Amino acid sequence: MQRENEFRLRGLSDLLDRVCGPVMAMASRQRLSDAVPAVLDAPGGQWHLYCASPSADRVFAEFRAAAEGDAVVYGVQDAFWSVEQQLGFAIPDAAWRALLRAAPTRATPEADLLPLDLPVEVYTPTRASRVRIAGEPATTYGRLLHADPPARRWEHGPFRIEILADSALGLPGGPVGSYVSYRLWHDGRVVFARAGVPLTAADPFSDDALREIAAHPALAEQADRTPTIRQRDFLAREHPALISALAPPPPLYPPGTRVHVRGMISSTTAAGVILGVVFDRGGVAHYTWRPDVYDLPGHPRQARRPDHVLVSPFDHVSPSLEEPDTAVDGPDGPALLTYGARVRSIDHPDLDTGTVLRLLLEDDGPIYEIRPDGAAGSTIHLPIDDVVPLAGTAWPTVDAVIDARDSDEVPLVPSEAIVTLREMTIAVDTPHGALLYNPPTVVPSLDQTLDPDSPNLTAAPSFHLQSSSDSQFRQPVFTINNETVYIIDAHHGALEVPNDVMAAAIAYPPAALARLAADLPDLHLDGAEAGLTVAALVAVHIPDLPAPPPPQQTQPPDPPIAPSPDPGMDFDL
Repeated sequence: MQRENEFRLRGLSDLLDRVCGPVMAMASRQRLSDAVPAVLDAPGGQWHLYCASPSADRVFAEFRAAAEGDAVVYGVQDAFWSVEQQLGFAIPDAAWRALLRAAPTRATPEADLLPLDLPVEVYTPTRASRVRIAGEPATTYGRLLHADPPARRWEHGPFRIEILADSALGLPGGPVGSYVSYRLWHDGRVVFARAGVPLTAADPFSDDALREIAAHPALAEQADRTPTIRQRDFLAREHPALISALAPPPPLYPPGTRVHVRGMISSTTAAGVILGVVFDRGGVAHYTWRPDVYDLPGHPRQARRPDHVLVSPFDHVSPSLEEPDTAVDGPDGPALLTYGARVRSIDHPDLDTGTVLRLLLEDDGPIYEIRPDGAAGSTIHLPIDDVVPLAGTAWPTVDAVIDARDSDEVPLVPSEAIVTLREMTIAVDTPHGALLYNPPTVVPSLDQTLDPDSPNLTAAPSFHLQSSSDSQFRQPVFTINNETVYIIDAHHGALEVPNDVMAAAIAYPPAALARLAADLPDLHLDGAEAGLTVAALVAVHIPDLPAPPPPQQTQPPDPPIAPSPDPGMDFDL
């Protein structure tokens, strides 16, 4: 592949003469300025970026090919940020800021497109590519992109939209919330990049803002300039699919719709995917849905059994374009990852994405031992600040992690730390090898969706304890929020019961509940109802259910035992 690229680049000057004429020939003879605001390395050469106008509203980029003796083989001049549409990759914010500070440089007249014979992998920087910004230490392309992430990022299949506030770079425009900058990607290439775009959406980083941005290119490109070949192809072939992917689903939401659910118990993750819809006796819709975090390693609901779903009323469920919840973002995200977590390297040349095997406590700070995807048997050690968490885990205890690691033949090593939802500990070196320090430190676990069996959720009703696990009973699906229990039974449909009424119902012995249910003329049981379902049915039909009578004593209580006499002995402590 390298020889092929060198061969193609050797003939590039002839190709440029045919495609771009004397303009590019002059560019190839231009001397490199001693003061280049920004230089981006690429596998096949370097990109040199200049400010091209006194008002700093135009940028000039030239590519110097290594196979051509660092000769300039391509140059493009375009409006600020629109140059990314020509290049097909993002220019880091730090480079843009350097261009804003730089004095204008005489630029080669612009070219409309990259040479058709120049392979994408030759001129596109990688995360490990070196970047030099005038007046700043050298760094990498990946680290600069990581330092200035977009305020909102949405991905779906080959599409990606990134939204940035204009104030991040001090670009001309109105207040934050009125104007944004954005990039629209397809198959890993920037197709549209715009700055100072006014939005009508109240929240500039909302789902509505994404939809507005997706509709913007088709209108703007036809109005203000001739589209590039990449843009024309995108608008003709891919744009309808993008609009369709962003369109809000009509109610009732079909299975597969990503949703956000409100009304859950406090400190509970509430993002997931719709599985189906059911109706209660009054015809009101309830959605069954599966939280995203159920699929994390270590979660007790990972097996995807039929009862591993939740149910919420339709007015608590909203469609969402948010990324799947992987338990790594937000104030409750883990500071340290453990076995099974997924990460992406910021700028390591040999690691794109991988799985965490160990968290090692080294003298210079915590280190992750990572198994790269597609590289069985090999591992890479990286400081925790050199990776981006992609997905966390839901191991409840240290023992759960150790059991899983034993199956995967990942033994303990000294100075290793294990952090779970409820516990954390370290492995110490002993004559018998690495052993865990016991007992582990206990930490509170308060997310009922992430850790449904947490011992710290004492305030949450334990209605599920009344549901028999015997296979002869039909297991219901249920959700508890702050005020209401929502239950779905395959025969009786959706049931909605206030928490206090449900608590009164489950306080009855099963036999007493059965007698109450038998006395209700409108209630017909088929004999397969679990105890939880029977209690909910009785509560629905008797909302003012009285407290159950106290249990009858079947035998007299034991007589009180007199206290032992004080022996009068002294203890020398």
